[in-house]
Amino acid sequence: LGIKGDYNVWKHIVETAYNQPGMEPLQFLVMCGFASPLFALFGEVAGITVYAYSTKTGKGKSTACQTALSVWGDWSAMQLADRSTTANAFWGIIGTYHNIPVVYDELTNMSPEEASEVVFGMSHGRVKERMDVTGKLRDNNSTWKNILLATGNNMLSEKLSYNRANATPELARVFEFNAKVEHRLNAAEASRLFSQLLTNHGH
Repeated sequence: LGIKGDYNVWKHIVETAYNQPGMEPLQFLVMCGFASPLFALFGEVAGITVYAYSTKTGKGKSTACQTALSVWGDWSAMQLADRSTTANAFWGIIGTYHNIPVVYDELTNMSPEEASEVVFGMSHGRVKERMDVTGKLRDNNSTWKNILLATGNNMLSEKLSYNRANATPELARVFEFNAKVEHRLNAAEASRLFSQLLTNHGH
């Protein structure tokens, strides 16, 4: 994933953007980047979907998730986005990351069935058993214990409820919260600041 740039620059970015009252929802997303490896310590829990939503765009959800990824490396190479990967590739990437966080932007663009499968899959910690073209079971060595950070402009819980009459099992596997914040930085300042994460990460 790579170390690049200067840790002190990365620290300055996070300090400037998030160390102020009212930014707690985004602080939480950033700290999930550090918390994800701790899931390896829990035998009964493989993973969880942490989902941040706000009805308006430009509230900083995606950028906070990118900052969480930048703890480990180049967020632009690591982030997953809507329709950018196949289902098989999606689970393969999560298994490859294993303990470090995974970010999926705009998760609620998935169908209710797809979103339900993602939420269940994260909690199981391994991919479903699948057959190859000969009818034999494929090798299934992909496992994980980590956090999936996901964002959207609508509530994931509502989408999951569309999939079945009783969505309680799915909802128990999601930590959903409203990421509404009021930024101190304007859009131009934020762009200049966060662009530096591309050259300062992985420390």
